[in-house]
Amino acid sequence: MKHKLILSLAVALVSSNFCHAAPAKAANDYAVVVSKATHADKNWKPVVAALVKKHGAKVIEFDGDVTGVLGKLRGQFPRYTCFVATPKEATGDFVAAVHQLTRRLDDDPYTDTFWGVLTGYSAANALAIARHAKPLTVRKVASGTEIALECVTEGLWYDELVKNKFVRKKAGGKPEQLRGPDDTTEAFAKVLADYEPDLFITSG
Repeated sequence: MKHKLILSLAVALVSSNFCHAAPAKAANDYAVVVSKATHADKNWKPVVAALVKKHGAKVIEFDGDVTGVLGKLRGQFPRYTCFVATPKEATGDFVAAVHQLTRRLDDDPYTDTFWGVLTGYSAANALAIARHAKPLTVRKVASGTEIALECVTEGLWYDELVKNKFVRKKAGGKPEQLRGPDDTTEAFAKVLADYEPDLFITSG
């Protein structure tokens, strides 16, 4: 289950942020950013190669701090950027640095490239994601905030503002409001372990 949850997270990240989007139209449209150490790793190098083959991407390496690629990203100004990282590299600090980095390609405060982090519980897992060609179809959703269940086959959500409010939709049915627990911590743990949603949405 641990591997499945990490895989789900990785897929959600890369699918929503174009790490396996349709092939870019121009050579400068797609950049793959990766540390020199990871690119040199025999197990992770094929992950980068798969993205390059699929998207005609340019590879930008960094040594140490990911923000060191700013100059090259500004020079290319890609429409899509995929940051390939091992599980040890893909820390909260790393993601925060990427968030800030992708807003610095020009002078306005907004994000300048569609980006995502491609990782996995192993290099083989990341490679499978990189090679994935079919669109991700979300049918089953769980959430810690209100969502439009009419847009999915089945799902459930707990209200973050109204105590005990719990809404569930079964496959083929309509959303129904039920009573949830006072503390949803255990409920969410069971949802992730047993319900196995295609997508999990956190609150605010």
